[in-house]
Amino acid sequence: MKVLVLHPPMYPVNYEFYNELGKLVDLTILQFGDFPSDHPNWTSRNLKGLVKNFELKVNGQGSDSLKNQIYSLSIQELKKQNPDIVLSIAFWMPSFFYSIYKVFFKFKLVILTNAVAQTEKNNSLIRNMYRRLVCSNTNCFISATNLTTEYLKSLASDSNIFLSTQTIDVDDWRAGLNALPTKQELRNKLSLPQDKTIILGVGNFIEKKNWELVINSMLDIEKCLFILIGSGEKCDDYVALVSKYNLSDKVKILDRKEGKELKKYFKVSDIFVLPSLYEQFGFVVSEALASGLPVICSKNTGASTLIVDGYNGYVVDPYFPLDEPIKRAMSNLDELSANSKESINKLTLENRAKEFFEIFEKIN
Repeated sequence: MKVLVLHPPMYPVNYEFYNELGKLVDLTILQFGDFPSDHPNWTSRNLKGLVKNFELKVNGQGSDSLKNQIYSLSIQELKKQNPDIVLSIAFWMPSFFYSIYKVFFKFKLVILTNAVAQTEKNNSLIRNMYRRLVCSNTNCFISATNLTTEYLKSLASDSNIFLSTQTIDVDDWRAGLNALPTKQELRNKLSLPQDKTIILGVGNFIEKKNWELVINSMLDIEKCLFILIGSGEKCDDYVALVSKYNLSDKVKILDRKEGKELKKYFKVSDIFVLPSLYEQFGFVVSEALASGLPVICSKNTGASTLIVDGYNGYVVDPYFPLDEPIKRAMSNLDELSANSKESINKLTLENRAKEFFEIFEKIN
């Protein structure tokens, strides 16, 4: 089976996933742009060693842009590849072009998306009409979360929709954690208390992340420390809030961290929170579960798909205080932690690639 993927600039986890998929199909990826806008060092040249089981063709320079997407207008590569399946990412320009091309060429079009209603509610009438047109010429959708499935059903109720939950390279993440010192040793090295429950939050300091909710909730919780890691426009607001309520012994705000330095904080923590007002997914939830951290997750995030109330965390309303769900998690931490680690064991990149292959077989 020959598969052609239309993709924006990729993250390392994308390479790892497509390497797994490339073991099952003859795979070529047309990438429009050379690097993700938020990671200019992740160029196709710097990451070329990650390409193992697929062919990568980069169209355009710089990050993802409409200019680079224009390259998808060319049908020369389509004719050359002559794919059985075209997999396109989201409702972007290449999806539109190929939804038209499939009328004239013998391939099946699959669209992978993690869009949710909260991120699409301000779409214009024209944009929604455009999406419905794409839907009418798409053989099926692969939905990344339950919230995405709900959105797709509202957009095109008669479309074929398959769920394949987003995930990370669980084994690689855990190997990185295991290579670190013990939890107790790391807490000492990072000057963190041994006798407090550590609650971790990771993400941009922007309005939709809703970190004020967690900071305010610390007022009514004892023997805990909230560590917030990230950067952004609202940092000064968070610092002022901590000062206003004298929470310096309960809230620690740190600059953005990556790689090994970030993993250290996942290892020293006990609970993870993602209180976003809305979010398409949230890979940090997968990372937290792989680290054995129960997750308190907003119901308006795609990653809430991964959380089962009372089993590996709690799904919450982001407009209500978090003190009660945090206290419940603290009172049952050992069981929730074990369940968290167990809950993501099968959500590997290898298993997700098998899901994609089975979907391709069904429609081909």
